Amino acid sequence: GNGGGVWGIYTDSIRLSCRVFLNEWEAAACGQPGPSKDRDQPANVPAAGYVAVNGNEVDILVQVSNYLYGSGGIVSPIVFGTQEAVTKLREWRTLQDLILVAGFLLPAVYLLLIYRNRRKEKGLLHLGAFCIAGIFFVLTHGEKLIATALPGLAYEWILKIQLVSTTFGYYFLLRYCAGSAPARVHRSLLRALGGFCLLSLLLAMFPYRLYGKL
Repeated sequence: GNGGGVWGIYTDSIRLSCRVFLNEWEAAACGQPGPSKDRDQPANVPAAGYVAVNGNEVDILVQVSNYLYGSGGIVSPIVFGTQEAVTKLREWRTLQDLILVAGFLLPAVYLLLIYRNRRKEKGLLHLGAFCIAGIFFVLTHGEKLIATALPGLAYEWILKIQLVSTTFGYYFLLRYCAGSAPARVHRSLLRALGGFCLLSLLLAMFPYRLYGKL
């Protein structure tokens, strides 16, 4: 250490709820760890926090609980550094996700607008739908920007959106490829992936804890 100052902590992925303490102060938290699933509030969302530290040593304590997901614990390294360094890291990762969202949003709007005038070109629809699925995929991964845009959204729904956006993204991309090169994509593969899409929608209607640990 340098004898004190304001230091920061950044958690990327800790399943599924956590609290991080610097010395005796809570610096960051995602969800609310509990001693039982009834008292636990899952929320594996990146978090950053800052604490004024005196002295040259810092004790870092991490409290984690998981009653919902198949695997738990600290998935990604916890970043510790100066307030400026942690803030820049968080801003950079947020900017990366925003760029990805824009990279899917712009072509989605363009393709679907063109499709309105070219109804016979189904590839425009399929590629546009793939881009929309990509938007929801990005919003529920990385910095999980959807949690910032919709702070009241239960984390269980973020997990469900991850599942649905992934399966539909693969499906519409495969449909686009099948339309561009029909001989290279077997119809049975399309039917199988379509079945997975229906299954993901069906699973989204049930509590995630019934199948999350499979």
